[in-house]
Amino acid sequence: MAKLFITEYVSLATDAAGHVMAVAAEPKVTSQALTYSTTATSNGFNANTRYVYLQTDGTKAHVRFGTNPGSAVANDPVIVADDGRFFGVPAAAGFKVSAYDGSS
Repeated sequence: MAKLFITEYVSLATDAAGHVMAVAAEPKVTSQALTYSTTATSNGFNANTRYVYLQTDGTKAHVRFGTNPGSAVANDPVIVADDGRFFGVPAAAGFKVSAYDGSS
């Protein structure tokens, strides 16, 4: 079974001069691990979450976001195996992420 590790953040970090950086500001809001064999949907994100970092294990993941995202499919954005990507999501929208391993 594949796992998608989901880390939720409120804001992006800034450098000493106050410039916004393309990395999330710690501490995280929360995290969850989504286990899936073909497709599955996460729990809803925290109301304060604005950014999520999605990290795959040894299996790629096609991902789809929404309040009720349905099943992700092969045409959705892909995160390759053992890699991670940041995504922005609207705060207080009750978004979730659906992951699909591309196997069927």
